[in-house]
Amino acid sequence: MPMRNLGMIVLILVFACTAFGAEQPLLKQKRTCQECRRLADKGAYEESIKAYQEFIDTNKGSFQIDDAYFAIADIYDTKLFDFQNALPWYGQLIKNYSDSTLAALAYQRINYIAAYADYGFKPLALFERVRSVEYAQKKEIPTERDKILNQVSSLINEYPKSNLAPVMQHWLANQYRLFAPDKAVEAYIMLRNNYIGHSEAKETMLEIGETYYNAARYKESVTAFEQALKETPELTKTINSQIRRAHRNIRRDNIANLSIIICGILFAGSLLIKPRCISLKNIVRSVIIFALSGVLLFAGAWLIRSQFDTLNHLILIATLFAASIGLGSFVSIQVARKMKNSHIAAALLGSMTGVIFLLAGMYLTIYYVYVHYLVIFKL
Repeated sequence: MPMRNLGMIVLILVFACTAFGAEQPLLKQKRTCQECRRLADKGAYEESIKAYQEFIDTNKGSFQIDDAYFAIADIYDTKLFDFQNALPWYGQLIKNYSDSTLAALAYQRINYIAAYADYGFKPLALFERVRSVEYAQKKEIPTERDKILNQVSSLINEYPKSNLAPVMQHWLANQYRLFAPDKAVEAYIMLRNNYIGHSEAKETMLEIGETYYNAARYKESVTAFEQALKETPELTKTINSQIRRAHRNIRRDNIANLSIIICGILFAGSLLIKPRCISLKNIVRSVIIFALSGVLLFAGAWLIRSQFDTLNHLILIATLFAASIGLGSFVSIQVARKMKNSHIAAALLGSMTGVIFLLAGMYLTIYYVYVHYLVIFKL
């Protein structure tokens, strides 16, 4: 075939392909669920909804259709807070895919939204946006956190008769409980007084007791727990357990205060009671005892290191126990030297004061390093 004819054929084919391409648009690629999710993850919610709708239209019979229905509903619900549009999509999922594992979640969301649909969804939309977006992002910034909590308080005041008001009040109290116990108690009391008989207010006295307990205000917690015991007898077992824990911690605090007083009196007495003399030899002996006991205690503690929560606890307890032994020996010898008339009395009194100082010092060590280790000693 002549080269000119061959070139003409190629040229005709090129024009034909070009013309066909111009007349026939490229086939639109089907959307995938992964692509739709990526759009939502980027915050392109409206575009994601359109993509999911396109996926539903172009993938009839796909096993992921129920996922797409739920995803659209969820975006309207938890991202855009457009509950009026969320409800129909949840409804379609339940109607068309009642056997789907997502149907139960759709039922839950429908019931939740329907329960707080008053005032045209406005309180619900504002609260959900604040709770799940703004507060989640800014709760670690005190000024922003307080501003958001004040917004919720204002929202409650604006819609005091809303079905959502007691829920918002309870949420507000729970947030204050994490950093401002007095404000939390105030919020719980408002919940208790303003929404009498509501399920959200049923256990407020128990929650007040727990708030005080977490703030280490154990006497106040006991008072609240005792009131809760009267109001919610069905929780007797739980509340009695809390009361016992509070009394245990009160006892621990009292022993710690007593130990501080004992150590202070014994140490001051060993220095101030006449004859007032501090032997350099006694100081050196106490330092040596501290060093030797520290080595032995650290070695022993290392053998049972798995019993300690952290290495810091191990080091601190071994060091402070050794310090208690060293100071106890110092106090013991100082006190004994003040009893010059009777060697037996001096030995007994010195030994007794040394042991008492040691026990008090060891208790304070555990109390301040990690109080829960006192459980080992049934304290």
